[in-house]
Amino acid sequence: MSTEEKPSTMKKHSKGTMLLGTLVFLSFPISVICVFVFENIGGQILGGWFGLLTGFIAFGAFREFVVSSFRESVIVDGSVIQINVATKYVDNDNGRAMKEYFTPEFQYRFLGREYQVSSYISRDRVFHKLFGPKVGAAVKIRVPVNAPQKGELNSLRGRYIHLLIGLTLSGVTGVIFYFVMS
Repeated sequence: MSTEEKPSTMKKHSKGTMLLGTLVFLSFPISVICVFVFENIGGQILGGWFGLLTGFIAFGAFREFVVSSFRESVIVDGSVIQINVATKYVDNDNGRAMKEYFTPEFQYRFLGREYQVSSYISRDRVFHKLFGPKVGAAVKIRVPVNAPQKGELNSLRGRYIHLLIGLTLSGVTGVIFYFVMS
């Protein structure tokens, strides 16, 4: 499979996404300046900024869940071709500890073409040994008909990950706004 994407399959609205990211990036220093200018309500300004940020991320996760729920998709057979390992270093009382996260990469055929995708979901070593797919294992892949390069493991967790993120961040947003408004 070619690693290059055709322009028709590339993610659209990349300029809009870049503009939104730039606005969010620039709005934080402005919020910090406002904290010092308006000393009496500085905490509310900064808390409101974080609340809006988590709220927008939650909205994006809900949107992705709804769009993927109504997207026409089919279930195809695939296999796990490799497990990608990402290493993160975590500071603890004994110094730095190394923690590894495992992400399966799948291969499947759809309409005569072969695709390779990495899962959205990574697991640490213990959960990967208990629940993670092994290399060479046969799996079911949910493939969107209009975007076959966005296949994902057909599992409860794979199907509802965006809903879980949206619900969690909505709760965080609610807690932030509760403390900001009180």
